[in-house]
Amino acid sequence: MSCQCATQAGSATPGWPPGRVAASTVCWVAAVSLAVAGCSSGNSDSAPRRRAKAKAIASVPALPPVRQAQFRNTGADAKYVGNQACVECHTDEHDSYVHTTHSLALSKIDLQQEPPDAEFTHELSGRSYRIYRDQDELRHREFLKAEDGTELVLADHAMQYAMGSGNHSRSYLLEIDGFLFESPLTWYAARDGWGMSPGYEDDPTQPGFARTAMRDCVICHAGTVATVDRSAHKLRIDEMAIGCERCHGPGSLHVQRRRGDAEVTADFDDTIVHPSRLPRDLQEAICGQCHLASEAEANVRGRQLADFRPSLHLNDFRVRFKPESNDDAMTVVGHIEQMRASRCYQMSAAMTCTTCHHMHGNSAGGDVRHHPGAAGRESCLSCHETEACGLEPAERHQRSSDDNCITCHMPKADTDIPHFAFHHHRIGIHAKPTAPADTSDSPTKKRFAKLVPIDDLSHLPEHEQKRCQGLAYMKLAEEGEFDNPSLHYEVAAQLLEEFRDSGIRDAEVDATLARIYLRNGQKILATHRGQSALLADGLTDDLRRDAVGVLSRIYANDREFEFAQPFLEELIQFRYAAEDHLILSICRQRGGDLPGALQAAQAAVKLEPDRPDLHIAVSQMYTLTGDDQQAAWHQERADQLHKLLKAVVGDELE
Repeated sequence: MSCQCATQAGSATPGWPPGRVAASTVCWVAAVSLAVAGCSSGNSDSAPRRRAKAKAIASVPALPPVRQAQFRNTGADAKYVGNQACVECHTDEHDSYVHTTHSLALSKIDLQQEPPDAEFTHELSGRSYRIYRDQDELRHREFLKAEDGTELVLADHAMQYAMGSGNHSRSYLLEIDGFLFESPLTWYAARDGWGMSPGYEDDPTQPGFARTAMRDCVICHAGTVATVDRSAHKLRIDEMAIGCERCHGPGSLHVQRRRGDAEVTADFDDTIVHPSRLPRDLQEAICGQCHLASEAEANVRGRQLADFRPSLHLNDFRVRFKPESNDDAMTVVGHIEQMRASRCYQMSAAMTCTTCHHMHGNSAGGDVRHHPGAAGRESCLSCHETEACGLEPAERHQRSSDDNCITCHMPKADTDIPHFAFHHHRIGIHAKPTAPADTSDSPTKKRFAKLVPIDDLSHLPEHEQKRCQGLAYMKLAEEGEFDNPSLHYEVAAQLLEEFRDSGIRDAEVDATLARIYLRNGQKILATHRGQSALLADGLTDDLRRDAVGVLSRIYANDREFEFAQPFLEELIQFRYAAEDHLILSICRQRGGDLPGALQAAQAAVKLEPDRPDLHIAVSQMYTLTGDDQQAAWHQERADQLHKLLKAVVGDELE
């Protein structure tokens, strides 16, 4: 690419600073790309190499299209209409459905339905919490207790949504400046009390109210969720429950047909998905949207999980991986994988989730806590004779008053989330309930985990499989529990660079590589891949956020604040992170915008009010703007926090 082309491309890219960045950085990046590829204009064999590379690229198989289904409501012309449109004709199904846990997966706060007020201290982090009602609000407060008994309030938020039916737990979402966050507090049915949310309990530096609630998390608790203002955690929840259309697909074509004059064939209606008419793998794809979640996963190039519709193949949109092991431990969302490991499943051509689970609940309704819709013993007896059981009837009834097979063959076991016990979904002989191994002092926690796909990926070309696996290794490196995840990052980079060698430029691959190289201190490569992501096809808002985040850090780390600031201004529209606002505050202050610098510092401390360094930053901004009183208040708060937190978490505070 010539310098002229590079300059034009750079200047046309939204978010890039004018002048120097467009005219010089992009040219420099183009030169870097040649160096990375191992060629330059001085190489005598550059032309043959280019021809060989072009030939290799031309032979790369195209990404297969999404495999189509027999139902018409998988296309873009089918729209979601909501449960109420379904109720008009399907009242019986709806009346029983409202007693299922799916119907209660997400709800607005109803004080009459919420657990009792409480107060407790998380000893590991030294923070105390109070759950209380204030007029029509359920509020969660975080505070520190001083030696004299006074409370140093860190945060106090009204809860907006409750996640979960309460059968196992009830967690909460709150809103800060339009962005959704998770509360660190969860109600656990098993302990009949409040505790720290999953992921917080064993963390002395747990993030309080700063954990973002992303769309991919909320969607497993809601019917339809849309992003707002291009942010993955600024969300509009259009339907609270896991409703009809999550399993049957968008209903607009069906409603239109049923309300119209067109003749409806009694035995088949292709405007709405009927899951029981699907082959087993496509039935399980519907449940697998949430119940096949894994430790590492990746979207197929150019597609997202949100694009999936019932009756399509889930792995045409997202592929999932697991560490290669024989671990049989129970997990919260590993039901389908465990079911597939059952001999009952493997010996049957028809057994699937709905063999035991009736998604509309039972016709009699009843208390959701008793799992209406689970067929239990009757499903087993459809294949097995009662006499086949090795236990005498008296002993069976002693173990289970209703003589339920799942008591022994699907025993309850602790899961990967504390205080959660689910029925194990591998049907078989269990000597004892299988619980996740305690890896707190285990060497297996520190070693490299080889990823293998959960589903067959033979429909994808080899280079696409490498791409998905590389992205999955990145996710595992960032979210897995490894003392040193460097090897996972290294494997991720290797696989993704091999994908790039195919000649395909993919925004997600380049944005991911930019993050890896930034982490490794490889500034030139990080810059190149970040800019390449911004210029690549298929650049979604999430991917633009990642690329912009990398480039903003590179400029900020080099103290080139005038070039970092435009990226940061864009970045805070995508996400609400204290670090982004803190760096933006520095950039604005260096540029002479003191009011803007103060505003950014205040936004940072609003999200993480327990950080002494953020209060110091706000104090300095107040000093520069001449407000000595507020400057002194925040400096005093920083000193208090440092003293109280250091007494609990020690050097980890530093």
